[in-house]
Amino acid sequence: MKVSIHAQVIRERSFDWFYTLRQRAPSGAGELKSPAIVDVFFALPEYERRKIWLTLKTVRIHITDPRPYVRTDLSDLVQDGDVPRFIKRLDKAVQQAAERERGRLIAQKMWQDAPSQQINLKYLVWEYQLGLRISGPLCKPLVDEGIEAEPPKNFDLTLFERPSKNIVNVLSGFLSKSESVFCDALDSMGDIIERGTRSSSPAWHQISEILSTSHAFDKGDSKEVPWIVGERRDVMTRLDRHRIFHVQPGPLVELDSKESFLVQAADFAAGIARETWHRKSLAHLVGAFDYVTYNGKRISETEAGTIRSNTVAGSKAS
Repeated sequence: MKVSIHAQVIRERSFDWFYTLRQRAPSGAGELKSPAIVDVFFALPEYERRKIWLTLKTVRIHITDPRPYVRTDLSDLVQDGDVPRFIKRLDKAVQQAAERERGRLIAQKMWQDAPSQQINLKYLVWEYQLGLRISGPLCKPLVDEGIEAEPPKNFDLTLFERPSKNIVNVLSGFLSKSESVFCDALDSMGDIIERGTRSSSPAWHQISEILSTSHAFDKGDSKEVPWIVGERRDVMTRLDRHRIFHVQPGPLVELDSKESFLVQAADFAAGIARETWHRKSLAHLVGAFDYVTYNGKRISETEAGTIRSNTVAGSKAS
């Protein structure tokens, strides 16, 4: 199973690191790609890399790693928890079916933990916190008049099923790419819950405004950005069920890296992040960058040190 890494550059931050690395890169025909920049960066003397880190560290890094979910699938149902070994003992047809079902279970759990779904859950916490929802003696939610119970999320995995690809690997790319759209809103939702009744404006208005921000992505899987648009629309609909604010979301667009230095910078930063993890550790990566998310959650260097996985494969930039 592959780890997917996307980088999110902030237009208002300094790009000194980007221009310095471009100047150091070998000149030649064609578009400058991430591997060449990664080689240039790690070939520099230590003192020069430290100077570059002063501005490179402001790039946000979003990581989706399926490996922690592997033991949350069928492990409890199999003796000694060794699911791959159990599946290998099955006949081929049953083995393929079991592998597909295992992949779907892992993918659904990953999607449920995604920032978009965490926003929905935190919003429910906020509603309970303010007394907009209360629990009855039988633990059934009693919804106040005017606040209707929304239907549960339908996690349709059909989009991620490809004939020759692992469903988990496909979803990983979608999720890490989407985090740049949802991470600020998720952070703000946490702040709103902490403030409780002292919030200056309704949560649905604040979060909808944040989610409406425009974003640009590199051209990758043609279905990724439309899926992110749908996820954003779903969250905003659940936040403002009665369409009170009529917030118009900004566009989410795909650009070729040749057309946008921002997309190219994100690609370079993702490559450096991946190589930093590969050469050292996830904790070192988290310590190097100011903002890193891991499976939908912003993590600290200490938290990263508890994650034992120490290799990565496959990275993207957005």
